This record gives sequence, C-alpha cells and structure tokens, in this order.
Amino acid sequence: WIYCAPLNSKYGNVLETIVDFANKNNIKIAHNLGGRALDKSMEELTPILKGLNILSLNTDEATKITGIEQKYTKKKKKLKKMHF
Repeated sequence: WIYCAPLNSKYGNVLETIVDFANKNNIKIAHNLGGRALDKSMEELTPILKGLNILSLNTDEATKITGIEQKYTKKKKKLKKMHF
C-alpha cells in the first residue's frame, strides 16, 4: 500500500507519477485530495481518481468534487451555530 497525503503546488504532477507507478506495479494506493488538487478540472482529476483504491475526503472536499451539497443533521446544525 501507498498512502499519499495532500501535496502542495510545489510538487507539480508528482501525484500523477505516484499513481502511475502504483498501478503499473500492482500496488494499492490511498489518497486524500487537498485543496490545491481540488482546484484542478475534473478532466485533470479523472485519471488520478480512477487510479486510486481509496479516496478520503471531508464533507467540504466531497461537496466540491461532486457538486452535491452536504446535508446537515439537526445535531450538526446546532454544533455549527455553536462554532464547532
């Protein structure tokens, strides 16, 4: 397994290289896309996403990548009002 943490912009296309290497060598790969990666177009992200075995996202990242608004439960709404 390879776990690849979010990479900042100074690493350029390193993620694509890591995903290609893992796939060519039958190594499973997990990744948490960070904000910079999520600024890429879906056309740029699709090859990366297809190469991952596990994708970890928080609700804001998931909303950004899918376009589906998150729905808060009553408890979450109360916590948000309390600034948690």
